[in-house]
Amino acid sequence: MSDSILHYTLLSSFAICIHKLIQSIKWRNEDSSEVANVIPTQVIQPKFDVEGELLATLREMNCIPESISCEKGVDIQFTYQGENLLIRTDEDYRIVKIVDPYWFGGNQDDIDKFSEVRKAINQVNKDLIGTTLFYNIDERDKQFHVSSIDRIIVANDTEETKRSLESAIGGFFQAHRC
Repeated sequence: MSDSILHYTLLSSFAICIHKLIQSIKWRNEDSSEVANVIPTQVIQPKFDVEGELLATLREMNCIPESISCEKGVDIQFTYQGENLLIRTDEDYRIVKIVDPYWFGGNQDDIDKFSEVRKAINQVNKDLIGTTLFYNIDERDKQFHVSSIDRIIVANDTEETKRSLESAIGGFFQAHRC
C-alpha cells in the first residue's frame, strides 16, 4: 500500500474515531451546551482534484484526454494504443471506473457465435483479476457488443496513478486476447 493511500486511510480512521468520541461526550453531557459548542461534529478533509490528477496522468502517458461534465462528476475520454477508453469519475470519491466500450460485437442471431462469446465472457470473468467483461444487446439492429470495466483508486502521486491505469488497461488488452 502506498504512503499516500495509507496516510488517507489513517486520516479517515482517525476522523471516524474522533467523531465517535465527540458523540459519546455529547451523549454524556446532553445538558451542557458548552460541550456542543466547543467540539466540532465533523472533521473536514480537503477536497482532492481527481479530474486534475487523471488529466495530468493521461497527458504523461501521451494521451489526449477530453473531459465531459456529467451530473455528478466528469467523464474523461481518451485513446491509448489505438483503443478508445472512458474514465467515469464521481466528485465524492477517488475510486473511478475505467471502461473499454464496445470492443467486440456481432449479430445476435448468430447463435453459435453469441453462445461462444457468452462462454468466453464467463471464463474471463472467472479467471481475470480486476477486469470484468459484459455484453449489451441492441434490439434495434440485433447486435451484441462486448465491453470491459475496471476500477482504480486515484492516488496523490501521478506515477502511482499511472501504474494503476496501465495495469487496468493491460487487463483490457489481456481480455481482448481471450
